[in-house]
Amino acid sequence: MFRMFSAVGILALLVSEAQACALADFSIKQPNWRRTIADFVEASGELVSNCDDAVGAQIQVVFRDKAGQVVKAEDLWPASTKNIAAHDSYPFTLTFHVGTEAATMSMGVIELRRW
Repeated sequence: MFRMFSAVGILALLVSEAQACALADFSIKQPNWRRTIADFVEASGELVSNCDDAVGAQIQVVFRDKAGQVVKAEDLWPASTKNIAAHDSYPFTLTFHVGTEAATMSMGVIELRRW
């Protein structure tokens, strides 16, 4: 029997699969950053999945000055459009232009998606 699936139905299926994993199922191990040259920094860490399914994870990286004001914030997919295997990890290094004001960095997982 031939079945037709709507784009909305397929999207709902993909979203529900990613929702089987919660943000709390992912963590960032050893988040770190260092200045490279002038106004540039490298931020690194390892996305750790405690999820039972393979999904992609989006992170937010925030740099603040000494007064706690945001000088740079970016939302990124470190693994691009690749899913991170269940109970696996994905090491990453990202480069940012932040200026000399950046004094601290924080990062966290903000969204999950099955690619």
